[in-house]
Amino acid sequence: MHRKLGRNLLVALLAAQVVTVLVLVLLSGRISADAEQVHTSQLLSSSTAESAEAVRAHVEPAQALVELTAALLSETDVESETLEQVFRASLIGTPQISGAFLGTPNQDFIFVSRDGEGFRHKVTTVDGTARQTTIGEFDANGDLTSQFEDPLDTYDPTSRPWYIAADTVENETVWTDPYVFFTSQQLGVTVSRAVLRDGDLIGVVGVDIALGSLSEFLADLEISNVGGTLLFDSSGTVLAHPEEELLQVPDGDGFRPLSILEFGDPYAQSAAGAFLTGDESVRQGTQNFEDDLRGPSRVAFESVQLGEAEWIMSVYAPVGALAPELNEARTQERILAAIAGLLTILVFLAFLLPATRKVDDLAHTASTDELTGIANRRSIMNDATTLAAASGPRAFAMLDIDHFKNVNDTYGHQVGDEVLKTVVDRLNASLSDSSCIGRVGGEEFLILLPDQTEEPAVLACEGIKASVSRDPIPTAAGDVDVTVSIGVTSTSGPQTTDTMLSNAYSALSRAKRSGRNSVVHQDIENSTLKVA
Repeated sequence: MHRKLGRNLLVALLAAQVVTVLVLVLLSGRISADAEQVHTSQLLSSSTAESAEAVRAHVEPAQALVELTAALLSETDVESETLEQVFRASLIGTPQISGAFLGTPNQDFIFVSRDGEGFRHKVTTVDGTARQTTIGEFDANGDLTSQFEDPLDTYDPTSRPWYIAADTVENETVWTDPYVFFTSQQLGVTVSRAVLRDGDLIGVVGVDIALGSLSEFLADLEISNVGGTLLFDSSGTVLAHPEEELLQVPDGDGFRPLSILEFGDPYAQSAAGAFLTGDESVRQGTQNFEDDLRGPSRVAFESVQLGEAEWIMSVYAPVGALAPELNEARTQERILAAIAGLLTILVFLAFLLPATRKVDDLAHTASTDELTGIANRRSIMNDATTLAAASGPRAFAMLDIDHFKNVNDTYGHQVGDEVLKTVVDRLNASLSDSSCIGRVGGEEFLILLPDQTEEPAVLACEGIKASVSRDPIPTAAGDVDVTVSIGVTSTSGPQTTDTMLSNAYSALSRAKRSGRNSVVHQDIENSTLKVA
C-alpha cells in the first residue's frame, strides 16, 4: 500500500508539473509577474520581520531593567549609591540605554547617564523648601573624577512625561511617545514604571533610549541601493531613519520630532502613505505604491508592540530593485518555455533530491553564524526562550572576549576573525553534549547549560575560561593571548528569557568591572552577585 501511495503521489506530482509547464507556456508573462510579486513580497516581509525583531531585541532589555528595578524597590529600601551602581552596570551591559533614573513624589531624583567614555550622575534631594543637587562625573572604570553642586537646578521629575504616564497606571510598564531629552537634547523614548510599596507610590523608575542608535541600525541594513527603511509609531511620528539628521527640527529653544507628513524624505513619505490611510489591514504584510521618481514600489509593515505603545517597522524599495535578476529572467522565459516543456519531467526527477538538500542547506544557513559555524543570534535566542520556560535546574552564561577591539585595532579584522574561530573551537571542546552556544554579537556569546545548578554551572564556566586562555592563539600575525569574562545565572523554576538574560548580562558587567578574565554568578532569586 505504501508503494502504491508513493507511486500515486509521484504520478500526481509529475502530472502537476506537466500542467504547470503548459500553463507557463500559455501564460508565462502573467505567471512571471505573479511570481515576481510573491518573491519580492517574501523578500520584503522577511527583511521587515527580521528588522522588527532586532528592534524588539534592542529595546526590551530596557523594559526588563525597569521591571527588575521596580520589583526590587517595591520590597526594600535601596541606598542611592547602590542604585547608582546598578544603573551604571546596566549602561555598561546595554549600550542602547542612554540613561537610567528614579524620581520620587517629593521631587528627589537619581539619574545616571553616559558621558563620553564615562558616566555622569545627578542626585537631587528635597527636604521641605531645602533643595540640593549634586552632579558627579565618573570615568569608564566608575571612579569619581569630579563633583559639584548645582544651586540653580529646578528639575522636577514629577512633571516629566515618563513620570506622569507611569503614575496614571498601576502595575504596568509604560512607554512614552518620542520626545527630546531634557539634558542631552537627543530624540528618544522612555520606558518607566511606578514603584508601589504597601499600596503607596514611592517613586517612578525609568530608562531612556536614544533613538539615534536605532537609526544607526537601520543604516546598516542592506535592502537595496535605492530602497529604504523607516520606523515610526502608530500616530505617524518618525522614530528612526538611516539619515539620523532628518529626525528632528528646531522648535523654539529646543527640538521636536517629526511626523511622516513633514519628514524630509519624500520616498519614505510615499512608502508610509498606505499606513496613513488608517486601514488596519496594512499594518502587516506588503503593499504596492507609486513614487514619482522611482516608479512602482513595494513596502512591508511589521508591528512592534511595546505595552500599550505600537511601533511600525517598514522596509520599501522599487519593484525592479528588489530582484533585478527576475526582470532578465522574464525576457528569456518565452524563448526557453518550449524547451523547458519537453525537459521538465526529467529535470524534475533529476533535481528532486538536490532541491530537498538545498532547502536543508538554506535552513542551516538561516540558523548558523557564517564566520564561526555555531548558532546565530536568532537561533540561540529561540533555544534560550525554550530553556528559560522549562522546569528543573538550568543556567545561562554570557561570555565576552576581553579587549577584543584591541585585537582588531592592533592586528586587523582578519586576525580578529582567526581569534574568534579559535575561541569558538575551544568553547565547543569545553562544553558538554547537552550544552549549546551561539554568537549574539561581535565578540559576545550566549551559552545555555541545561540541568546545571549554580555550582556545576560556575565550574563549567571556569573550565571554559581556562580552556580559552590556557595557550596563546596562533594567527597569521603571531601568537595572541586571549582571555574571556563570563557572567552566569542559574535557576530551578520557570523564568522569562529577559530575566535570565538580564541577570547574565549583569553578572558579565560585574566580571568586566572586576578586572576581566573572571567568572561572576548572579543569583536569579535575590539578584546577589558572586565572583567565582
